[in-house]
Amino acid sequence: MSIRILLIGVSTILLSDIASALVIDNFGDGDLSLTAFSLSGETAIQGGLDTSSVVGGVRRAHAGTLSGGNATLDIDSTGELFEFHAVSSFGYFNLAYGTEAPLHVDLSADGADAFELDFTHVTPGLFRGTYSMNLGSSSGSAVRYFAQELFALNGPGIVRIPFSDFPNVDFTEVLEISVNAVRVEPGYEISLGSIRTVPEPASACIVALAIVGVCLKRHTSCITRRCS
Repeated sequence: MSIRILLIGVSTILLSDIASALVIDNFGDGDLSLTAFSLSGETAIQGGLDTSSVVGGVRRAHAGTLSGGNATLDIDSTGELFEFHAVSSFGYFNLAYGTEAPLHVDLSADGADAFELDFTHVTPGLFRGTYSMNLGSSSGSAVRYFAQELFALNGPGIVRIPFSDFPNVDFTEVLEISVNAVRVEPGYEISLGSIRTVPEPASACIVALAIVGVCLKRHTSCITRRCS
């Protein structure tokens, strides 16, 4: 087997694993612009969205700020980007799915076992605020805080949150998902490219490495026979 065929086979396995991820929101549908001047802020409920871009086809977005300040929340579907800016005081935002109608979605399908939040921009030096992902299911709900992982990025990067960090949640019957930020520092901006589930990467790597091992063994045997 040629090295080219080997690489194609390994790539196919790895890409198929990536393709099995479920998109919670890739911000590819539903342009939005909110400006908040108070803690009660501004809320928008966007329905009829493409379910391949937004789980359940409905997104609830909220932006708020402490009195006397202002904060902006924007979704750019062309650039597939969510942006939040706490302009002049501490800011707050919430992205929620399943609040208007339960999702009844199986997040564990195709072997998914974690969430990935792809932050395309985080103002360097961010170190204050509370950031969380909340899940509700038929068996219970749970909250996972991820501020420390976000602060550690100090710029663009991915925050990975394992399903195992949500006790009592039935991932075969998830009803509601939300991502929340409280007290985003004044002057700081956060951009999010996607929220998605991902499968355990080890499973794909194990299969791929097994194929590589078998093929290399055969390749070595062929060379040995030709040289003997």
